[in-house]
Amino acid sequence: MKAVKLGLENASNNKVAKTLRDGVLALIIKDYVDFGPKLSSEKLVEKHQLGLALSSVRRLMIAEGLWNPTKVKRKRVFQLRERRAMEGEMIQMDGSPHAWFEDRTNRCSLLVCIDGATGKIMAGYFVSSETTWEYFELLRIYLQKHERPLSFYTDKHGVFRVNRPDALKCNSYLLTSPKRSI
Repeated sequence: MKAVKLGLENASNNKVAKTLRDGVLALIIKDYVDFGPKLSSEKLVEKHQLGLALSSVRRLMIAEGLWNPTKVKRKRVFQLRERRAMEGEMIQMDGSPHAWFEDRTNRCSLLVCIDGATGKIMAGYFVSSETTWEYFELLRIYLQKHERPLSFYTDKHGVFRVNRPDALKCNSYLLTSPKRSI
């Protein structure tokens, strides 16, 4: 008995006609070769009144080698920081916004001081938001319990850096509050 698949000889109802496909590809190669499928599709409608579906334009560009369907994201490599030799040598200060108390109260941040040698939490408390003054309070709490460390390590949170283009100037108003206080 012979298995027969029906419909193999018939073209899809949604298939783009060869003449239209060739014309669209010629326009894309001529005028929009450095555009992505979405912008190419928009320009085809705007300038040439060709209302081809975005998926069709994308498929044509991929088949012609004009578009790479999967952009490979480069993984950022972070260098691991070695643990310090002694407890208290370096303290890492960080905050973690989260719904710590579920539905019982508003979201808040947990600010902590973590020892760079042992990974122990040396001080911490909950705050409504991460601000310079809350980090100062965390520092006060830490210093009341422990001696002064050799260094503090913080992340690149907006509290600790100025994210403005003119920040390279050394005017006092461009420094962050922690830097001004030092």
